[in-house]
Amino acid sequence: MTSFLESINILDFVVRLSVLLAFSSCVNHVFISFHKKICKNKKDTSSSSSSSKGSNTASVSSLQDTQTLQRKQSFLKRHGNDYGYTSSPKGHIDTWRKQEFPSLIPPIDTTNTNTSNRTSTSSTTETREEKVYLDYAGSAIPSKSLLENIYKQELQHQIMGNPHSNGPASSQSLQNIQHVKKSLLDFFGGNAGCKFGHEGNGIDYHPGYDVIFTSGTTHALHILAEHFHWNKEGNSTFLYSHNVHTSVLGMREVAMRYGASFQCKHLEDIANATCDNFDTWSHARDSGNHLLVMPLECNFTGNKMEKAQEIIAQSRQSSGNWYTCLDIAKAASTSSINLKKLDPDFAVVSFYKIFGAPTGIGALFVKRSSKDVLLKNGGKRRYFGGGSVDIALPNLDYSIKRNTLDSLVQGTVNFRGITSLKHGLEEVQQLGVTHISRHVHSLIVECCTRLKGLKHTNGQSVIECYGQWRHDGIPSILEQGSILSFNIVRSDGSYVGYNEVTKLAALYKYPMQLRGGCFCNVGACHDALGIDENEAKENHLKTGKVCGDHLDVIDGKPTGAIRLSLGKDSIWEDVDTLITFIEKTFVDDNLTTQKVIKAQGPIALDLIEMYVFPIKSCGAMRVNKWKMTQNGKFLFDREFALVDSSGIALRLSRYPKMALIKPILDIERMTMEVSAPGSPNLVVDLKSDIVSPMKDVSVCGNKCNGRLWGSHAVSSWFSDYLGVQCWLARAGKDPGNNVSAFENEAPLLLLSMQSIDALNRVLNNKGESRKVDARYFRPNLVVSSKQQTYYSNPEDTWKEIKLNDATGTKLQVTGQCARCSMVDIDPDSCMKGKTLQALSEYRRNNGQITFGIFLKKMRDESKEVLLQVGDTLTSL
Repeated sequence: MTSFLESINILDFVVRLSVLLAFSSCVNHVFISFHKKICKNKKDTSSSSSSSKGSNTASVSSLQDTQTLQRKQSFLKRHGNDYGYTSSPKGHIDTWRKQEFPSLIPPIDTTNTNTSNRTSTSSTTETREEKVYLDYAGSAIPSKSLLENIYKQELQHQIMGNPHSNGPASSQSLQNIQHVKKSLLDFFGGNAGCKFGHEGNGIDYHPGYDVIFTSGTTHALHILAEHFHWNKEGNSTFLYSHNVHTSVLGMREVAMRYGASFQCKHLEDIANATCDNFDTWSHARDSGNHLLVMPLECNFTGNKMEKAQEIIAQSRQSSGNWYTCLDIAKAASTSSINLKKLDPDFAVVSFYKIFGAPTGIGALFVKRSSKDVLLKNGGKRRYFGGGSVDIALPNLDYSIKRNTLDSLVQGTVNFRGITSLKHGLEEVQQLGVTHISRHVHSLIVECCTRLKGLKHTNGQSVIECYGQWRHDGIPSILEQGSILSFNIVRSDGSYVGYNEVTKLAALYKYPMQLRGGCFCNVGACHDALGIDENEAKENHLKTGKVCGDHLDVIDGKPTGAIRLSLGKDSIWEDVDTLITFIEKTFVDDNLTTQKVIKAQGPIALDLIEMYVFPIKSCGAMRVNKWKMTQNGKFLFDREFALVDSSGIALRLSRYPKMALIKPILDIERMTMEVSAPGSPNLVVDLKSDIVSPMKDVSVCGNKCNGRLWGSHAVSSWFSDYLGVQCWLARAGKDPGNNVSAFENEAPLLLLSMQSIDALNRVLNNKGESRKVDARYFRPNLVVSSKQQTYYSNPEDTWKEIKLNDATGTKLQVTGQCARCSMVDIDPDSCMKGKTLQALSEYRRNNGQITFGIFLKKMRDESKEVLLQVGDTLTSL
């Protein structure tokens, strides 16, 4: 294609192309756009074409920067008093965001009117890929200063001993833990004293809270469920709101094991509950202990529980013995929490959601007047560990549990990590929690307002929001947190799956971290999407739908959503990048989904390259002549895979070094010799080797039969090279006694050279100097058309491939190959490029990025075929 274009006058080319387009029913939009750029850039002589192209690029960039600057200035006029921490000791966020988070996109300098208004990066970071982080509900990101302070602390307090030991080092650890507990109680308003911050007559006095350090919120909830005094007689009720985290649902198993019943109620029903409602939920049992758990902020919608204090008070006025627990894990990251005012019996939190580091530390806050309900054993036998018993004898069934809250945690706490919490607290206090709330609220309002304003040309809204954002108006800072969950709707009213959105967002010029699914909050998710539990159960039984998978649309209905969540370190540019991405990618004016011109009649093809991939996801073996077996696959192709201890096949996208593992088959000797840089060659016997019984092997989520192949030396060779424990597995046999393979969807994959050439032109137009070849896409067959075509991917229209040999074998096209980030891996260097990003701009098709076609033998074709480079084929 390239030589053809260069051999004709550009004007002549335009005329020819125009004639062709006049008789075409479909136009490949990306291909035409590409040629328009060629025409535009070839107006000058070849010697000045590159500078002309650079000038055009700079002009577009300048316009985009100017528009972005204007949008930000407009935002600051509306929200400048709330945004950015101007009055904080640390200063405005635009002055320190780049320094504290050098891997994230920088803010725009609104005081600079030059062509590029983004804060410049130093020469050492020019090649760093700047990202957009929009998953603060999953985890905050630690600032550079926080990590440095934690490291300095480690040096200053290098000698810290186990708190269960005696001596100065242990005393230092205990002292640090107590100091952090005091700081946390100050931060969360949990110290003993008056509830409302003023001296009263004693009625308003609050006993305060104790802190139990855990590994996180889930661990804290587990401790609460295991140690809560559920009454033996079955008189206890476990009540929770519909929008609780999965970890709260897990408490149900423990409660029911101890004889309790459970109730799940919509949050609005709990918020409006009377004493009679609580008595009904507890079945009017006043002799048992009952527990209510609810989130202070929903991690799906961001809705805040405004009536938490009233609910807690109302439950205590009922005849039952009700205790309450608040999940503050999400709310604490951007909102001020005062435990004395809220007055729950328990509260749980994970600190990495607030500070980003250290991870693996959380807390269970226990109201001092409520601790007995956790310390009463009730005759239940429970696990105990070091530091939690007064006495335990090895030969006698005799043990006495320690009657303190610290005994609820087994073993040694993370005393170094706990000590590090003080630095996170200092950083948040420097900004001020109230200012953090105002900052993130201004951003979430900006984001939702602009997203809800996006329309397709037919007037169809692009965004469907959930929670309070679903309605008109703007929720207040007391009603709404830092979350927006939504789905994207096409112009025809159909939904774009969350899996497609998150994948494309990760491929954007500023890769974005979003979250898709139900976010471990099935109740709130199904409530928002209108999915009843019988429907969800049926989806699981019929389609295998499970939490965290990629089945994002079933029968036209979304099974999850996309979640944007902001944090104290978010900036306007994060929000603007997301909105621009959605506008460019999903609004129908800007769609660039692949369209092709139908092929006219048979096309003669040359077979120019052939590849066999003996080990799935490892390097290619290029061949000039190879046998196609009776079941339509290349001999030994993808017959082996590397699997982990769970039987899941390792993939190139996760382990790029697999590209450098080169297997070579010797058919005469029936061996496979495997090489890799820095490792001695490994020879695997293909006839018989030390094998294991048949077991399940999971390839891209599909289960296959396979057995481990080779000795311990074989698995050690692969494990040592990749740095991860793995085993070589060989595909089992199908019912017809033919050796199957670890293929994805069909035995053979074909790609045309025209498709590769077109992709390289797109990559070049994006400024990528490195070209891709066929090996990036792992095809078995690479063909070239004998006749000129005016579109980029001719194989899209083929239905069959016929071999022009004595056998006349026909291969049926079963579909297009959906691509993942595996195509980004350079097969020679295992370095990662931007191939998938380039493909996403013109190869999107029904939620997938496709490139190449799958083939299988026709039903009546059962003979073996010997293929050779240079053979001719015909596409039908």
